Amino acid sequence: MTRFAICLNELTPGLREKVAPTDSRLRPDQFALEEGVFDKANAEKKRLEVKQRAFMKAAQQKNDASEPRWFQKVVNSVAGETAMYTYKGGYWETRKLGDWQGCRDIFGDTP
Repeated sequence: MTRFAICLNELTPGLREKVAPTDSRLRPDQFALEEGVFDKANAEKKRLEVKQRAFMKAAQQKNDASEPRWFQKVVNSVAGETAMYTYKGGYWETRKLGDWQGCRDIFGDTP
């Protein structure tokens, strides 16, 4: 990784406490990759993929659709294009309150 790429993911002092626990800058595989520990990065990436698949499978079995918290799927107005996601609001208000209750633990060891 280039220094520039690493800087894009940098969490400046005080920012870690403010971002959602689902923020991609908190990905453990990304941390390992930035540190040059490639085997650990690969293992973490695989673990996260397995965890995500297990969550989606369980949600499907319960017939419980998992919806993004701050985005909504909209039909793209250009014919033939896939749908896209647009911001529906609420993130900045939640961040200001520091209330991340309801955010799934997508990076931790819990299933």
